[in-house]
Amino acid sequence: MSKHNNDTPVFSTDNVEVVLIIASNCTHCQQVLTAISELVKSADIGELKVINITSAPEKAQEYNIRSVPFIKIGPFELFGAHSKEELIQWINRLDNPNGMQDYLNELFSQGELEKAINLVQNDEEQLTTIINMTANNNTPLGSRIGISAIFEQLQGDIKLARHIPELADLTDSELSSVRIDAAHYLGLTENIKAIPWLEKLLSDSNHEVQETAEEALAMIRNPD
Repeated sequence: MSKHNNDTPVFSTDNVEVVLIIASNCTHCQQVLTAISELVKSADIGELKVINITSAPEKAQEYNIRSVPFIKIGPFELFGAHSKEELIQWINRLDNPNGMQDYLNELFSQGELEKAINLVQNDEEQLTTIINMTANNNTPLGSRIGISAIFEQLQGDIKLARHIPELADLTDSELSSVRIDAAHYLGLTENIKAIPWLEKLLSDSNHEVQETAEEALAMIRNPD
């Protein structure tokens, strides 16, 4: 895995695991198998592992899948019919600083909140991704709701506290909505290192930012 200058984690296309899981009675599986096989032939994919769960049903549990076709391209797990062009887009996202943001937006839009939560909990570096998404005014509302749910799952977790400096940077945003989120998430760290940044927000020009900072300070000073 590599990083770009904005510290958003990205994945190199070298040695990326690509897995396709199909079933004999699946209507879309052949279409995806044909498309992904063409990408192997064109060297867009170096190695492909194909599993038919009709003969290896235990693999469905191993990969925790509920439907096929299932496609795993590095960290990206995709379900359903995908064209060759769509698969190329996901391959290109492996080495794109916004690739994981695109993937999380996809998960949120499909209601896959649990998968998004597990992804961030299992890979702390993805906290940087959702913090960057918080700062981005173009992040969809549904994704912002999902991001909030992830932070709330991590309330009081040391992993969240380690990202206080990144959250603190959000307190300087020109957008009051971002400063509100920053105050709330700093409170969820339940860590005294967040206090100076929250105290700064008490004099913010936006009343809602001030209120959120007050609530966050109370969360840190008087934890349940």
